[in-house]
Amino acid sequence: MSLTNTYENTGLDTLIRGQAWTPPTHLALFTADPGETGSLASEVSGGSYARIAIGTPSTFWSAASGGATSNAAVIDWVKATAPWGTITHVGLMTASSGGACIARAALSASKTIDTNDIFRVEAGQLVVNLD
Repeated sequence: MSLTNTYENTGLDTLIRGQAWTPPTHLALFTADPGETGSLASEVSGGSYARIAIGTPSTFWSAASGGATSNAAVIDWVKATAPWGTITHVGLMTASSGGACIARAALSASKTIDTNDIFRVEAGQLVVNLD
């Protein structure tokens, strides 16, 4: 995953200046890259789409190793009640709606979600790393 510009600055302020950091609370799906600005313009909407709550970060994510962490369990979005389009990116978000995209990653393969499909991320497949 790549941090957006806003959160690159927040990360530096946290590490260097001791400023407070609020971890991301949700995962979102996008049909195009939110980019360095973290634009929400291409976030999926409609068809029963909702962001996934991260819940307790210490159990949602595996313990960091080698500068990386990943999702500890399978992540399933709700069944689509209408087409969501072709999902190309996933983002770490600061809220259940609106808020900011703090990091984003391209999928290794895009996935088209039609009515009655479920978007799934297998355990260990959503990797967040700092290099």
